Amino acid sequence: QQQQQQQQQHLHPALVDHVLSFLEVARVDMALVRAVGCSSMDEHNPSCCAMEKALDPSPRNWWISAPGTTEGGIGAEWLAFSLSESGQPRLVERVELKIPPLPHGPLSVRNFHLESSACSDGPWERASKEYETLDTAAAQA
Repeated sequence: QQQQQQQQQHLHPALVDHVLSFLEVARVDMALVRAVGCSSMDEHNPSCCAMEKALDPSPRNWWISAPGTTEGGIGAEWLAFSLSESGQPRLVERVELKIPPLPHGPLSVRNFHLESSACSDGPWERASKEYETLDTAAAQA
């Protein structure tokens, strides 16, 4: 009887590993990240300003929102990214952006935050604190 009680108290390691595998969240694989939506886009030069360019590391390409979307320097522009082909949640360990330092040009942003959703069409929920960019042309993380 004591041996039966001991067996009942211990789970088979393979079963435990299988159950725990449902709790694992894989890291983002940048090769699978895609820009899938944006609030607006400057149509004057789509070859270098399209939303897909937000992931392009070249300093010659970027995403630019449409003219007039940040009246008085205030706006609520956004980009949406798919982080996995399967739609499964992914672990984001770092976000990096590069912009011209303020107050130069229309590409500057001062404050931003991240949002997440299980579906590409929302609902979206805030997933980070408010971040503030620095006045530097270097990459910011």
